[in-house]
Amino acid sequence: MPVSLYSSGSTDALLAAKLSDAPIDGSTYGRLNGAWAVVSGGGGLTVNDLSNGATSTLNATVPTTGQALTYDGTDLKWATVGGVNIQTFGSSTTSGTFTWTKPANAKWVEIILYGGGGGGGAGNQNVTTTARSGGGGGGAGAYFYGIIPADQLGATESVVVAGGGAGGTPRSLGLVGLTGGTPTTNTTFNNYRAFSGQGGNGAGTTSATGGPNRTSFVLFSSTLTTGGGGLGNPTAGTSGSSGNTYVTPQGGGGGAGAAASSTAAAAGGNGGGCSPQSNASGINITIAGGAGGTVGGVAAVAGTSQTTQYNQAGTGGGGGAYRTGLAGSTGGAGGFPSGGGGGGSASDSGFSAGTGGAGANGFAVIVTHCN
Repeated sequence: MPVSLYSSGSTDALLAAKLSDAPIDGSTYGRLNGAWAVVSGGGGLTVNDLSNGATSTLNATVPTTGQALTYDGTDLKWATVGGVNIQTFGSSTTSGTFTWTKPANAKWVEIILYGGGGGGGAGNQNVTTTARSGGGGGGAGAYFYGIIPADQLGATESVVVAGGGAGGTPRSLGLVGLTGGTPTTNTTFNNYRAFSGQGGNGAGTTSATGGPNRTSFVLFSSTLTTGGGGLGNPTAGTSGSSGNTYVTPQGGGGGAGAAASSTAAAAGGNGGGCSPQSNASGINITIAGGAGGTVGGVAAVAGTSQTTQYNQAGTGGGGGAYRTGLAGSTGGAGGFPSGGGGGGSASDSGFSAGTGGAGANGFAVIVTHCN
């Protein structure tokens, strides 16, 4: 049945405050003594306000669940009122360019961005009389948070989600392993961005440095957030940088190697993880980084990825372990989002060194508060 709405009182104009609770059950309603009442008669979708003779046309048929009849100052329309709209962009397997659409009645918008993680560097292959290092861990992407009025944004906005950097590829005898990949872009929304992490350095005979920290400014906060990289080492790998908050992405662990004239096995460094918080908000959470490869032949573990929380960053991948007379071990991948990949381990002459672990993709969450 069509819906007709009208006001019969001179002081009972059809204002937004009186339309927000309009029934949508298909009956014909009118305003009577400041309330909605079922009335008889037809009239299609015409809305009459008898106090001033104004007529509005409601161009709608079946309202969407959760919508109400609202007045925007010009006309009546069905629209979402109140609540929170959450739109997410990107995943552990998806990156690229997306479009955000502003919800109806948007007032404030929270922006949560994560840059892509850098790939771990490759290890070095060399003779046993020479030191040979594992690759550096990839730097994590940075985290950005801000909240702005919705009227500062267009009806649609472009969202660019950075992909993670590839792990470095090992090279032939005596050559420095390739540096881990750095994402070609940052994660952006409107004019806001979270920087992507840099790749860990490829290894030579000495230690390979990890990707450096990356920092993004956080609106309305005095805190800057960073990701970090691990270090490769001629012996045991060095752990990636860790943070004390679960929203901060973490760096990958360094790959292991061996000192000159040594063939002692060595474990890879652990990926950076989140240590417990102890603050007034009561948050107390630990998120482990990926474990480095072990001398017993256990492969490096990927960093921990987020599960259901929109504001949980990924941890770093573990570094590969060195064992004489075997091919080098690959670094673990960074956890999604933004975790840095672990460095690949060194190897002896005649055996390929380890490949660096891949960095994780970035992520974007846009939370809109409506009224």
